[in-house]
Amino acid sequence: MQSGFAASVTVGTLATQRQALSDTLACREVDEWFRQDNERRSVVLKRPDGSTKLINRSAFYQTLLGPMGFGWALYAREPAALLPAPASLTVQADMLAVEAAMQLMAEEISSNDDLLVTGGRAAMTISTSTLLAQLARAQTEQAGRLEALLQNVSEAILVVDEAGIIHYTSSSGREVGWYQAADPLGRSCLDNVHLDDWATVQRLLLEARHHPHTTFRDEVRLRGATGGYLLIAIAVTDQRSHAGIGGLVLTYRDISEHHAFEQKLRHLALHDGLTGLANRVLLQDRVTHALAAASRSGDSVALLYIDLDGFKKVNDGWGHASGDAVLQAVGAVLQAQTRAGDTVARMGGDEFVILLEQLRSHTDASAFASRIHQALEEIVIDGLHVRISCSVGIASADEFRNSEPAAEHADAEELIRRADAAMYLAKSEGCNRTRWWEESIEQEAARRDRLSAEVSFAAERGELRLHYQPIVNVDDGTIWGLEALVRWQHPADGLIPPGKFIPLAERNGAITPISRWVLERACSDGANLLSQRETPLSIAVNLSAVELARPRLANDVSSVLSATGFPASLLELEITETALITNFALARSSIAGLKALGVTIAIDDFGTGYSSLSYLHELPVDRVKIDKTFTDRVTEEAGASLIRGVIDLAHSLHLRVTAEGIETASQAEALARFRCDQGQGFFHAYPLPIEDLDGTASASSARRPSSVTLRNALAST
Repeated sequence: MQSGFAASVTVGTLATQRQALSDTLACREVDEWFRQDNERRSVVLKRPDGSTKLINRSAFYQTLLGPMGFGWALYAREPAALLPAPASLTVQADMLAVEAAMQLMAEEISSNDDLLVTGGRAAMTISTSTLLAQLARAQTEQAGRLEALLQNVSEAILVVDEAGIIHYTSSSGREVGWYQAADPLGRSCLDNVHLDDWATVQRLLLEARHHPHTTFRDEVRLRGATGGYLLIAIAVTDQRSHAGIGGLVLTYRDISEHHAFEQKLRHLALHDGLTGLANRVLLQDRVTHALAAASRSGDSVALLYIDLDGFKKVNDGWGHASGDAVLQAVGAVLQAQTRAGDTVARMGGDEFVILLEQLRSHTDASAFASRIHQALEEIVIDGLHVRISCSVGIASADEFRNSEPAAEHADAEELIRRADAAMYLAKSEGCNRTRWWEESIEQEAARRDRLSAEVSFAAERGELRLHYQPIVNVDDGTIWGLEALVRWQHPADGLIPPGKFIPLAERNGAITPISRWVLERACSDGANLLSQRETPLSIAVNLSAVELARPRLANDVSSVLSATGFPASLLELEITETALITNFALARSSIAGLKALGVTIAIDDFGTGYSSLSYLHELPVDRVKIDKTFTDRVTEEAGASLIRGVIDLAHSLHLRVTAEGIETASQAEALARFRCDQGQGFFHAYPLPIEDLDGTASASSARRPSSVTLRNALAST
């Protein structure tokens, strides 16, 4: 807002003002004016006698150095003292200059004073009453602008007195608890604060009063518009010394959503995303705390490391979506079996860990493991009953009772490692087992690592051996063929069965030279037997899942057949059901390449995987071999019905059937009734070196215990 005034020229006043200033002002007051006013407008308040009453920094500079720029100076003096102004000179007064002057000198100006405003050589007279009215309007407009800003900032603002009574509120947080009342003024700032957080608010107010102009922060709960509590970030600053505020300022904002998001991130960082169970990080922390608590209380702590048997078959055969569903179901079952204070964690893949605290003895942990085995046999997924087995390793924390606090974290890692080692041993012993950790496991692990390194050179060093188990025709007991089973004649550890070293060879890549050696030796031995017998014998060779994935597999088999002269029609390659469904498309392609050579294909261990006979019509296979676990139940009503159904279905697909693991005459007789084609097992003959097999003997004579050669061979197996 601007007003026009007639201006007059003043001359010869600077020397007088300079003298008056030096006589009436102290340096300390000048310094204060320097700090308070950064404008270049000159502001001077004169007494009626013409002496200087107040001066600002800009005017001080002009007094000492002469006129500078167009800053304004204000004089409170008699109008008659002013010089007449030329009619031709008119100046527009800047209301910002007037406002600045009034704010600086409000206490020094009386309502009877007139002000002389000068800028450079110009001067004008303003009535004080007019100026005060204009200033009041300007201040009202400024206050309105400030209030509009306060009402629209993201943070809500309260001003309270020392007792916490609200004197001012902004409206930017009306949905927050302090604004639920129609008029919050005069109410306590503790209203609607959660009772447990009253002490926090009171502490902030007290700290702010003791440390003015310092901000103190915390988080409290405040009842919101819906009745529930919101999480509020609050900051308190003491502004009682500020003339325009005069109280304690509370700024606050709703951080409920932000806090919930942080909680979600924290949960994701400490929990498995698929099952919602604890992850490795959270498990290790809880094991550490459990060990510390057990060392004080004397209670026992145990860790169960659980690995699902054959889970890869689920992912490969049913798809990863089904695999995820199984993992979620297993996690739910494990959680349901534990107590409130126990922890269930997923370590990744198909591995789970359960932390059991406050146990009375090892028996409690063993009993719990038994319940886990039983519970997993009754899982229901999408209405289907699924039987899942697992291998469990258990380690106890009793050995860590005397650990120093600094070693607790290492103890947690060690306890997990020991349970993992025990689980690995349980799985190597045939799965669906539970093993406790003991010192001998460490020795077994060291031995396993040593064998893993040495198996790479077994074929090169001539340490591999082949034993052959006869496969007989079930109807008449005659020998149909031989299955080649590899053994490792270790120079220090003796004869090692394939289950102990083939998995090691598959992991470290040594399986390729071993498989090549087995195939060459089996075909060579088969060719020799063929030259000695009138009736040809088929030779069955197991094919590793790793080998099935090799692109040059068919070429290598072809070259071995050519080199040994063994007929392709007499070579049967056995592929485990697991290898078959690991990559069905690749398996089908590889089998087609092998079939083109003229060899026959058998699916080994049928029934142990997650496939079914419905897969078989898509594959160019010739035989299924029923796993020993089904043969064991052939004399039971349920088992007999199952095997009979498998045999009938296989025959309908023009597939031959071999039953593995026949150990009793009743089993052999039952399989003959069900029209099983071939069979093998200890009832017929044990695996023997080629030189101990009588190529002309019948299966019945080979299985008789009276055979001295057979008995001696068994003793060394």
